[in-house]
Amino acid sequence: LTLIISGFYNIRRGSWWIAGLCGFLACLTRSTGILFALPFLYEYLQQHNCKLRAIRFNILAIGLIPAGIITFAIYCYLQFHNPLLFLQAQTHWGRFLHPPWYGIEGAILALFNSKAILSFLFLRNMLDLIPVFFILTILVLSFLGPWRFSRLQWSYGIFAVAVFLFSVSFP
Repeated sequence: LTLIISGFYNIRRGSWWIAGLCGFLACLTRSTGILFALPFLYEYLQQHNCKLRAIRFNILAIGLIPAGIITFAIYCYLQFHNPLLFLQAQTHWGRFLHPPWYGIEGAILALFNSKAILSFLFLRNMLDLIPVFFILTILVLSFLGPWRFSRLQWSYGIFAVAVFLFSVSFP
């Protein structure tokens, strides 16, 4: 989180290489760090008015972000002879990539199939669904509601939507 916040700070200042380095380090710590490339690209294009002539050499700093995951994959290969070990570790806990609605749909079906409102399964699924719908509501309101972000702040919303979709895709 600190690296992503530092990355956003440096994006706002136009320090693209430092922001790319923050993204690189964020990717070394968590795979969700790769999602930082979306607001990075959005902010870069926004600050350069989406003109191809305004794009400079510093756009290559975005390449540092996926380089973090590539570096970690190389480490996994050298240490464990499997470059994708960090992805396969998720399967040990029964977490697989699914469409974003898969876990939500499963929790709603489990609510209807539970025997009583105060049963363990009903309460567990409600405790899973309430935060998901709360965050989804906040994300929608950040773009459409009366308290929506200004266009200059959309990069925060883009990152939040990407992280939300990533997290619900691994139920």
